Amino acid sequence: MPVGDLRQVHSTPLYCAFSAAFGGLGRLVGWLWDAEGNDWNVRNRFDHSLLEIASLYGTTWIVAEILKRNIDKDMVKGALFAASSDGRLDIVTFLLDQCAGLNIVSSDFDSALGIAAYHAHLDVVRLLVARGADVTRTHALEAAAKTGHLDTVRFLLDRGADINLPCPGHGTPLHAAAYRGWLHIAGFLLDRGADINYRVDGGPPLHSGAYWGHLDMCRFLLDRGADPDIIENTGEGARDCAERRGHFDIVKLLDSVTK
Repeated sequence: MPVGDLRQVHSTPLYCAFSAAFGGLGRLVGWLWDAEGNDWNVRNRFDHSLLEIASLYGTTWIVAEILKRNIDKDMVKGALFAASSDGRLDIVTFLLDQCAGLNIVSSDFDSALGIAAYHAHLDVVRLLVARGADVTRTHALEAAAKTGHLDTVRFLLDRGADINLPCPGHGTPLHAAAYRGWLHIAGFLLDRGADINYRVDGGPPLHSGAYWGHLDMCRFLLDRGADPDIIENTGEGARDCAERRGHFDIVKLLDSVTK
């Protein structure tokens, strides 16, 4: 039976070879590696490919060996995403040399650049941009704002990222900062020209702060000129968002400033 076909425990001996490789068991690796009929496109029960696992936990040698096999080239994209998420600068560099596809954007509007930005791997972000990643075609800035990484936000803006680019289902970078309560990010974005009343699905950043109960953020946005009287497409204002979620300190704040 081909080594890659043994799936009864949601894994394969080929996966075991990776564990062995990481532990230095060369003979076992060689036997499993060269077995006839290995399915190099096999995935484990978590839908991770061998190449993705190698990109997260392995070495460039292991990644290179897999790439020599008959693998689905779409897996290179997944490997680039995986390496970018874990800050594996060595693996990202190697995959880029193999034409992994810098500007590929997945179905959920993610990208290697966005993943690296979200996880604060600024060295990977710098590498991807230097190698041609288009900061205007991804939501890397929104990802960095969401997780509060000021250096990454600054870098992406300096490289031309759109400060008001809305991410479907999430909003602009300022929405992301308001949602998470990151005052340092919100202040920086506003200083760089972010639209404080930008409406996504009807709601501006103030509504995000109110909905998620960030009193200091709401106070900060109001002080910077946020309009408390904007009504969403649903008919709700910032006060309604706060009241519905039980944030009565924010309700009191908004009552003090609304017309």
